[in-house]
Amino acid sequence: MGVEPSQVIHTAQGWEYDLIPTRDLGLKRRVWINRYGRPGSADYQPYDELPDLSGLPKLLGC
Repeated sequence: MGVEPSQVIHTAQGWEYDLIPTRDLGLKRRVWINRYGRPGSADYQPYDELPDLSGLPKLLGC
């Protein structure tokens, strides 16, 4: 994409296919949409967690 990983905000529902790999790729801002209240993991912090997309604009300061 031509930007540094620190400039990317990744928002996704998937834990195994989104939150874990994006941490390993060095993306600093990650938002997990945890619709089902699943437990997260301190091993993959930092990430923000929301129950649905409605809180995303406020979280991002929009």
